[in-house]
Amino acid sequence: MKTIRLWATLSLQGLKALVRRGPRTVLLLVLCAALPLGAGPAAAALVQGGVSFSGIHLALTAPEGDNTPATLMQFIGGMKDVSRYCTFEVMDEDEARQALRDGSVSAILTLPENFLQGIMDGSNPAVRLTVPQDRPLESLLTYWVGQSATDLLSAAQAAVYAVLDLYRETGYTERSWNTVLLDINMKCIQWVLNRDGTFQEVKVSAAGRLPVSLHYSLSVLGYLGLAAAPLFFDLYTPSRLQARRRLRAVGWKSGICCVSDLTASGLALYLILAAGLGAITRSPKALLYAIPMALLCALFAALCCLLCKGAAGSGGTAFVLALVFLGLAGGILPPALLPAAIRDISWLSPISWMRTFAAGCAGYPMERRTLIATGIAMVLLFALCQLLYARRVSEREVAA
Repeated sequence: MKTIRLWATLSLQGLKALVRRGPRTVLLLVLCAALPLGAGPAAAALVQGGVSFSGIHLALTAPEGDNTPATLMQFIGGMKDVSRYCTFEVMDEDEARQALRDGSVSAILTLPENFLQGIMDGSNPAVRLTVPQDRPLESLLTYWVGQSATDLLSAAQAAVYAVLDLYRETGYTERSWNTVLLDINMKCIQWVLNRDGTFQEVKVSAAGRLPVSLHYSLSVLGYLGLAAAPLFFDLYTPSRLQARRRLRAVGWKSGICCVSDLTASGLALYLILAAGLGAITRSPKALLYAIPMALLCALFAALCCLLCKGAAGSGGTAFVLALVFLGLAGGILPPALLPAAIRDISWLSPISWMRTFAAGCAGYPMERRTLIATGIAMVLLFALCQLLYARRVSEREVAA
């Protein structure tokens, strides 16, 4: 009972210390409620509306006297989906380089000798793609187009080799090898040209399983919760921590003090996050789902404040880490545009964890691995905060 009374008393003292900084907390409350509400729809309008894109214009070149570019143009003309975003023009080498310099073409695709024959026999001679240095976006899109064409070519070649292997195994002799080779290549070309009926189109949201607006609103809410760490530095000032030594003189350990300060910051963060989450989801469940979010933010705030001995240092640390976590969680660029390596580990971001709880409040399923990762992280953060808190309380004693 004494332990509970002491915890309640110390927690109340911590809340009083935060109330003295009332205007900052009120301002953050307004930001958490208002900023995510505006950020989500704005991001959705930007992502869903897209940007102006006039397409890619490629110059096709080949050794002098080689009619491969003209042959390719005949096949490319039948690919209506490709022509919507990519056009080709046959040029000689000098003309193509001049067109690249003056910006009339996006890139130069240089074909080697016997390119088509190499495709048919499987040697796959390398082509050279020349892109301008001052237009990185067009260069990236051109690379994507080339990679897609390579994947399509690999699939077609796999089909060709499978048929030829079967022809070789069965000993079928009514048609010559060259005839079979030509027929299967022409069949694959036909499949490629008519591939609109072969593939199934699936629409993928840029934000994954959540609507874009909700994804960004919850991401910004989580970011603000983490970035609020310096507001709670008054609970972890050197003078306040040194005063905690008096409690140890009468038999109380520093752990109860750490828990009480976490309680005070957690309650303040709970009010902020519950208000923001309720405004976004318009669900009374926000009162429940904001609890783990507040605990995680309180532990993060304690860690930043205990690692730094000044409010500026804790604020800078929290800002940088929160910004990194926001980018990792797809809160800056949408998850669909993140590199695969980052997308695979984005679930390890604390903002992804809080967004999972917040999405559960909105009725979306919560990933089990995210819940497990959040639980483990909270336990580790609590243990680390306890160690740092005890060290900071004992700092002067050790120095003596």
